[in-house]
Amino acid sequence: MSDWKKIKEKLPSEYFVDKIEPERKLRPEICFVIIREVTEPVLARNSDPERAEITVINNQTRARINGEKFVSAERSTGLNLCRMVESKINGSGSNRFNVIHSDYKYNEPLDKFDDALNPDSLIYGVVGTGEENYAIKSRVIEGYTYTTEPYDIINKEQHNALYETGTMFKSTREHGESLYTHVNIEPPTKMVHFIRISTPTKEMVPYVLHNILNTTDYFARSTRKGHIRNHLVGLIFSRGSIGLSTGEILKEMGEQGEKEEQKLSIANLTDRVKKYVERHKNALWKEVWEDSFKDQGINDLVKLAKLEEGNSLDEFKGILSTITSQAKETYCPKKK
Repeated sequence: MSDWKKIKEKLPSEYFVDKIEPERKLRPEICFVIIREVTEPVLARNSDPERAEITVINNQTRARINGEKFVSAERSTGLNLCRMVESKINGSGSNRFNVIHSDYKYNEPLDKFDDALNPDSLIYGVVGTGEENYAIKSRVIEGYTYTTEPYDIINKEQHNALYETGTMFKSTREHGESLYTHVNIEPPTKMVHFIRISTPTKEMVPYVLHNILNTTDYFARSTRKGHIRNHLVGLIFSRGSIGLSTGEILKEMGEQGEKEEQKLSIANLTDRVKKYVERHKNALWKEVWEDSFKDQGINDLVKLAKLEEGNSLDEFKGILSTITSQAKETYCPKKK
């Protein structure tokens, strides 16, 4: 059974803040080292509807993907968890809320700042310009990532264009004749992503990790969705900022003569990432890798985040309620 209290005790306290402060005087960070593996073809469009943004590293074309394309999907996963937990606490339709206001929606902040405070707005940021003006800066940092395998921009697929009705027919029942092409990112493409939480409290860790590990649908939406499987292969704790880059990993691999990135398994790629981190770490860091997760209690954290245990939602009741109550105490203290 998941036991957040025991998991929390094993997290090294020196890399976390005790309470939420808008000023963020201390700035420790935790970094999730994630390998994203494409398991079904995905379409990551940029301004060109045909394909993803591209860059060239080691003389090979790569898809380059803005972190916001991942964040938006992961926030939706987190909001679903918040609403499930809120329903377990107060039932549906209640005016009171311990975790999230029933009217809160991503990108549609509420007029009153107090009502807009919840794990999503506190951790991922929010800006409101309604009855009250307010802003919270995101604590989650997801930068660009790049495909480790080359991206074949010549490999286009051609399809009939759908009408707004989602059918292949016009309202007059005539067949549509227009076509469109796109370039998918194909399996088994992988991406290394360093996802950081700045100035975290311990309660933020299982929430953000839940959102990463339970999100599989990203990028362009359709009735035929591609999938990405996210693997946690390491954690980095630091008393200061952590600056790591997937592009730099690929560049260094090329400089060392490793040109067959497309043949790397997740285990092989993890080994390259560990060597990269070792070259760039400093005295403020502590790294924990997948092969030592059990000894460090990280396996239990992962089980909780993935909701694998029967009591996981009950544990999240306390975790998410704590985040929201601390946010209210910090940003909207009650007048004495």
